[in-house]
Amino acid sequence: MTSTHEVDVAAHAEALCKIIERLLHGRGPVVQGAVLVDLTAMYFAGHHPAVREECITEFVKAMRELIPVNEAIIFEREGGKPAGWEIQ
Repeated sequence: MTSTHEVDVAAHAEALCKIIERLLHGRGPVVQGAVLVDLTAMYFAGHHPAVREECITEFVKAMRELIPVNEAIIFEREGGKPAGWEIQ
């Protein structure tokens, strides 16, 4: 069962993500990546070094779990996968 606090955190995070997405839209992958790396570094700089590596590991795990979810959202919004997406 999801607590009210978890729902509030999720709703707040989703709202902030929508704002940040609009700010980054159209800026290109290099600029987007640079902004996200800097924000992520600021986030981890606020964690004590004794727990930082564990936090990074959990962060990357959560990010990897969200990639397919967000990929599906993007493909739906854009009307499918871009040409050549399946070719590596």
